[in-house]
Amino acid sequence: MMKYIILFVVLVFEISKASDDDVVWPYFSPGIQIGFNSGKGLFYSFQLTVGLIPSESPIIIPGMTIGKRFYSGNKRKNIAKETYTYKDIQVGTFAGFIGIGDGTMTNSNKSYPKFKFWIAVPLVPLVLISYDYVDFEHKPHHFGFFGVLPVWTNLNFDRWYPTPSFH
Repeated sequence: MMKYIILFVVLVFEISKASDDDVVWPYFSPGIQIGFNSGKGLFYSFQLTVGLIPSESPIIIPGMTIGKRFYSGNKRKNIAKETYTYKDIQVGTFAGFIGIGDGTMTNSNKSYPKFKFWIAVPLVPLVLISYDYVDFEHKPHHFGFFGVLPVWTNLNFDRWYPTPSFH
């Protein structure tokens, strides 16, 4: 899995260098999620997303995510703690304020299809409300909150905010 992420990161940065006109900017975005699933209890996730931001019109922003999810379990319902690895591709819109993703969650024995949706929390920067549908047998719905920190490169602020030249 890690080799695919490294390959994708290298590809993202190479594509961004392909033009002197800053056609796209590569970005990466670490994230932390906390949430609830009625069958597996509370969970928390750590993830890293890498992708490209089109410089002219950042309305659609593609990315690829890998992460690790930890379920706390539920002793009263005899549900054990579990750990999963996930990967997905995603598309954010309107500078990443709304987005969807599709991928898989895998533990040591099985892989499950996963679909996610997120939307930014109004007036709270860098916080998202999330919904995941993971095709577990009985309890597929996951609700949570994300904290993200998008970091991008190749910013050409002079394009939007020209600085006066004093000669």
